[in-house]
Amino acid sequence: MMTKAWPRYLSYAVAFSLVFYIAYLTPIHSDDFAYYNIGLQWSAHVSHYLSWSGRLVSDYISPILLHLENDVLRSGILALAVVSMVALLAKLPALVLKQQASASVFVGLFLIYWITNPTLGQTIFWTVGAANYLFTNLAIVIYLYCLIKYMQSSQSILWWVGVLIISPFAAFSNENTTWIVLLFSIVSTYYLMRYQQDRKIWLSSLIIVLGFGFFILSPGNAARAASGAFDEFYAMSFTHRVWDFMLYRYPTGLSRMAPALLIFIVLWLVALKNQMSAQYKRISIALVLIGLLSLLSMVMSPLLSARSTSGPILFVLLGIAVLLHYLMHHAIAQWKHVYRLTLAAIVGVFVASYGMIFHSYQRLSVQGQMLNNAIEAAHANEIKAPTLPEFYYVPSLRKRDSYDAHYSSGSMATYYGFEHIDLKPMAFDYSIMMEYLPHQAQNNDLGIQGIYLAPEGIFGQKTTIVLDMLAQQQTHDVLELIITNRSGKTVTLSLPMDAVPIHGQWIMGGVVKMKMQEIVRIEGMLRSSNSVATQPVTIYGE
Repeated sequence: MMTKAWPRYLSYAVAFSLVFYIAYLTPIHSDDFAYYNIGLQWSAHVSHYLSWSGRLVSDYISPILLHLENDVLRSGILALAVVSMVALLAKLPALVLKQQASASVFVGLFLIYWITNPTLGQTIFWTVGAANYLFTNLAIVIYLYCLIKYMQSSQSILWWVGVLIISPFAAFSNENTTWIVLLFSIVSTYYLMRYQQDRKIWLSSLIIVLGFGFFILSPGNAARAASGAFDEFYAMSFTHRVWDFMLYRYPTGLSRMAPALLIFIVLWLVALKNQMSAQYKRISIALVLIGLLSLLSMVMSPLLSARSTSGPILFVLLGIAVLLHYLMHHAIAQWKHVYRLTLAAIVGVFVASYGMIFHSYQRLSVQGQMLNNAIEAAHANEIKAPTLPEFYYVPSLRKRDSYDAHYSSGSMATYYGFEHIDLKPMAFDYSIMMEYLPHQAQNNDLGIQGIYLAPEGIFGQKTTIVLDMLAQQQTHDVLELIITNRSGKTVTLSLPMDAVPIHGQWIMGGVVKMKMQEIVRIEGMLRSSNSVATQPVTIYGE
């Protein structure tokens, strides 16, 4: 038995390690500060529920994880949640069809989950994002698993208790998935009542109905809607809202689901060409339709963020799991090349995506260390309102692989024990200062004493330039850098004269579309607000 199971456990361990390392590299950011500050007291969460958000469960998970204050443990929990969710998704088709699950389905589904998730950084590696989207999706999958096991086990008390325990967590999932949980509950209750004369399941349905009501009708949701931020939306008529959603936001949501839908369509056609049974057809199509219905449930919401599609994509992934289960347990005679090419493309995109994310989050981790050092220095010097740089995300395969860029300087100041923090947006990766030595700037009257150069990204098609300034520079002037390569081509980089303190230095910088090894000269000149410019002076190179 163990001999047959080891490939599955090995695949779990590899997937866990891949997620764990990126999660471990991710520094605390965005709403992490605010939810840490809320704390663990029940009264604080009741107040939050009444005044801001109906997500009572996920809003409690966030501070629990953050108050662990152990990066290894927290990262391990996030990685375990991902592996558990994908493993259960991969197992559900085998469970429904009463067949054997396989490691190959898990591996395929894990790769597809990674490359089709439109916001990896915001739904897995960001603690608050994971609480809102990863753990809630996991609760739904556990609910489905327990419900199916209960239906198949002659109304086992053990699985009935499991359904009852997970029901409130599944009901308090997300605005576009709680409806689907309610739908599953009603349908399963009707089936068990009608065909198995089971009345115990009504208790689970009651819990889900109550959870659904407390979630959707929460005072916090109403208070946020009345805050004034969405007055224009709520001023629309019902018909106008529906029309606006179907014309603009629904197509946008579908575009974010497109990779998952495309993979489903290709695999469905391959399976169809290879005598897929009607049972597989019905189940897989029904799950995708449920995903589209889940997205449609956002019709009355003023916003449809990219991470909101994680719920609808969950059901598409479940449909893909059904197809993978069929294809990996049957001989592929037709469209074999299409099937193999699709799998190869999935693996190729995953390898490229993971490699670039690996590099980007390593840079984020170093920036986080520099930020912590700056905070310690500010406390040591009794600075009450320090100026700090924001993080900069080195681009990866997709823009939304990055962390959540929202910041509340007030929450951050409270977390670190300051009166105020002045956060400065950054347009370059300042972590290169920790790994590269500066070039001595040539004599100039621009206030530049050193220049850091480093390739940006794993391919190095661009160059990061960081200027070490003599002192704080904060004027209305613009510093223009003229960068020349070996072939004589020039690129101009315009930088506001607003230096930021970090690592004991005042820095400015940017990124240029030129390989570092091709740069032979950098000139600089100041341009004032009335467009008067100084003469360019060479600060680096020939």
